[in-house]
Amino acid sequence: MKNFIVLLFFFCTIYSQNFNHFEGTVSYYGSHPLHDWKGVSTSISGEILFEPGDNNYSCVIEIPVESFKSNNGNRDSNMLIYANALEFPKILFKSSNIQIESDSATITGILKFSGKEKKIITNAAIKIDDGIEVSGDFSINLSEFDIERPSLMFVKIKDSMKIEYNMKAKNEK
Repeated sequence: MKNFIVLLFFFCTIYSQNFNHFEGTVSYYGSHPLHDWKGVSTSISGEILFEPGDNNYSCVIEIPVESFKSNNGNRDSNMLIYANALEFPKILFKSSNIQIESDSATITGILKFSGKEKKIITNAAIKIDDGIEVSGDFSINLSEFDIERPSLMFVKIKDSMKIEYNMKAKNEK
């Protein structure tokens, strides 16, 4: 029995992979009748667990709110205030289900932003080689996270924001 447990542990560690080093971007697209803009973060951390033999995949991704840059310091500072970043400094995504078919994935999970949680479903392109590359997008409404929308010239920004991600996760110890 002892040999069986050791063999099982060895087998699981060979076929199970844990990816914890991220490169890439997560971007948001904002809009106002006078102009559109893009905020980008490259500060992605987290973990992806990959067990292809069991068809078991999961991920946790964290991004500091302050890491998003839109090439406008005023707008970036306002975002920190409106997104309540002092109290909730990170955006967190935790998957609840990942279904992979060939080179695409359907990812379901909970997005936690500004202290509120929302279920997200996104379709992504995926490539698995020396790491996992994933890219896709989804939309959120700021009102679903109780975020007051800032205004310019008495007109509020659009409630809907597109979120786009393009990242590669590798296993680095």
